[in-house]
Amino acid sequence: MHCLIEGAPPEGAAPAWLEALLAQATELPPCQPDPLDPHTPAERWLGHLHGLPDEAALPLAAWSLRERSRPWCFVSPVHLQLEAAQVLALPQQTLALSEADSRALFALMAPLFPAAEGWELQWLSPLQWALAHEQLDGLRLASLRKAEGRPLTPWLPEDRRLRRWTNEVQMLWHEQPLNRARLEAGLPAVNSIWWWGAGRFAGEPPEALQQHEGWPAALELPAGSVLALAGERQVRSFEIGARRWWQRLLGGRAPDAATLLASL
Repeated sequence: MHCLIEGAPPEGAAPAWLEALLAQATELPPCQPDPLDPHTPAERWLGHLHGLPDEAALPLAAWSLRERSRPWCFVSPVHLQLEAAQVLALPQQTLALSEADSRALFALMAPLFPAAEGWELQWLSPLQWALAHEQLDGLRLASLRKAEGRPLTPWLPEDRRLRRWTNEVQMLWHEQPLNRARLEAGLPAVNSIWWWGAGRFAGEPPEALQQHEGWPAALELPAGSVLALAGERQVRSFEIGARRWWQRLLGGRAPDAATLLASL
């Protein structure tokens, strides 16, 4: 089993369960992607787990949907904010987007991608939708998680078709009553979309994978499991139960949990 935990480390003392697991674990080589990698360290670690090389564009949508028949891509509603000479994508959670509003925006966008032309659309959640089409194969796109809260210039898609479709969605949603109501309620307008995780299913999925977005209050893992801790800089992983008594004796102390969390 592999267990991936990503998100901001907990403030204050490290969780007691982490201390207990580290005491019986052996550290594996870290995953430290290039800062210009369009994927987050957690996503790149998943790519390694699927057997893909560092330079591969990761088909995150196809993996998530377990779709092997055609290329898929995530399309996520976002708010783009102009600040001085740069544009930022606000973190999605700041949208506070209800299911009803999300479905309404999705319905407005849908005619741009007609089924008669080979498109397939799926509404997955208020903040995540998906599209399928052969034109989405081979695209190298920056993950939304990599782009959120940062200047967008390095991460904008190069493909002209995606830029054109994005512009069309922006025009459709501009001045929508739904967005005016959001502004009156003090919420940011949903004024654009972000394309990410495109491609055809590739690599071999791991037999057992447990993912946590955020740190659990408690965690138990059987011996032989791999625990991976992901931050903005790197992923550090540990094989649980691999630290024998003689390794503890010769190899010194287990990794300090607080120092470990600060390194992520």
